Amino acid sequence: MGLVSKELLRILQVDDDDEFTLFTEIFLKSAGFKQPVTRFSFGAMAVDYLSRIEPQHAPHVILLDLNMPGMSGLEMLDWLRKKYRKPEIPVYVLTSSDDPEDRRKAANAGATKYFLKTGLFDELIQELDQLIAASNHKHLEEIRKMPETMAELALIAEFVGEMVILTDAEGRIEWVNEPFVQTFGYNRMTLALHLA
Repeated sequence: MGLVSKELLRILQVDDDDEFTLFTEIFLKSAGFKQPVTRFSFGAMAVDYLSRIEPQHAPHVILLDLNMPGMSGLEMLDWLRKKYRKPEIPVYVLTSSDDPEDRRKAANAGATKYFLKTGLFDELIQELDQLIAASNHKHLEEIRKMPETMAELALIAEFVGEMVILTDAEGRIEWVNEPFVQTFGYNRMTLALHLA
């Protein structure tokens, strides 16, 4: 997932209760999550969106209801784990069902965690904070494995607010930071293809 923060974490929510999804977004914003929540009322619509979106704009986290018309939450979770290009994406089930069988099925299908909608939000924020910390720790460990100079430059560049482009001796782009991606919509790979 790379280095992320509350300001940059992209969340997709799939739930047919529009009032609940609106409330979820308001609560997340008040907790410091700045990106708009991408919302879908039906699993099939979310699957279509995830199948088409550019990888650099894909969500970091999915919030998923179980009981929806058409494709159920469990069916969508099965698709995410077996057919989505990022099968390891964290998927949090947010449901009103306290049925142990639903919990078991969600766990078997690969849910990251199961939350009841009642009294949900404090627990969810704590979980997302832990996810960000764990992801950043993992990403920093990967950076530390790079050659020393590149590691220092990349680490600094991840945290500056200005756009940064790292190139090799011939001027070929090796890496761009998140402000560059946010401004131009290109990551290193798509930029290299665009300039070729």
